[in-house]
Amino acid sequence: MSVSRRNGRGQGKKEITKQKLYGILGEAFTEAHLKESMEKYTRADDIDHIGFSLLYRGKEKLFDFHDFTMASSFCREYGKCEIPTSEKPCFHKEFYCANHRDDWWVNFPYTGDNRYRPYCSVTSTEALLNHYGKINLPEQGKFIADYLACHNFIVNLYQNEDFLTEREREKGRSLWSTHPGRIDYFGFREGNYYCIDSKVNTSKLSLWQKVRFAWMHSEGHKCQIYNVSFKPESFDELMEIYRNLGIPQSLEYLSPSISVIDIDPREFTEAQDILKDRERFLFLARTQRGLNIRT
Repeated sequence: MSVSRRNGRGQGKKEITKQKLYGILGEAFTEAHLKESMEKYTRADDIDHIGFSLLYRGKEKLFDFHDFTMASSFCREYGKCEIPTSEKPCFHKEFYCANHRDDWWVNFPYTGDNRYRPYCSVTSTEALLNHYGKINLPEQGKFIADYLACHNFIVNLYQNEDFLTEREREKGRSLWSTHPGRIDYFGFREGNYYCIDSKVNTSKLSLWQKVRFAWMHSEGHKCQIYNVSFKPESFDELMEIYRNLGIPQSLEYLSPSISVIDIDPREFTEAQDILKDRERFLFLARTQRGLNIRT
């Protein structure tokens, strides 16, 4: 896997803030370290459904659902698929092969072939999460199910303020200032799955990142921050190097260091308060994402 998907030269004449540039360089340095410290890793900040390894280029199957045949069977039994049984593509072998698409966001049931498609990714995820916590899964399947359940919970809580506690309501818009708070990477090493976020200098986790870490930790997964430190002698000089020479030369100029921090999210008091009502969590985690729910 490449060091970064932003590994070319700088972004031409497009304006880029100091914070944005630091983030790009911090993530590039983090990924270089992940190549050495993890057996496998993948970016996690764009993962919303199972089946992503079949649809996205460069996504590690290790972090996806463990058994697509099982997921399809579960989807046929519990999902809301519009495709008639006689026409379902999941009965064909080619359905389970990679189908990397440039139009992965197009959510149509029919695509003219029997290949895996975004529609099936969405419907099978909904079927799986609708039964989250009710079925036993091996560790690989459990890891992505745990993560997507928490993602569903956050999205649905944001969408349905009736489920907020009085204390959460009192915070007003500030509660959601860092929503949805995605994390940067999944990692795997020595039989353990990791949730990992890259931070530069004194940057801190947001509330909703803490919620994700707290849930994943409670379900038995590892959580780490890769804290990248650097201080350029001149930001203007750094920007010039980035624009003209790209990321590798920018990192050479900076000579950054990195600290890997094992975090214990039990210390995240506000995040723990949000998660303490397990009944609320499971209800919103199992509900179709984005629905307006009547209470």
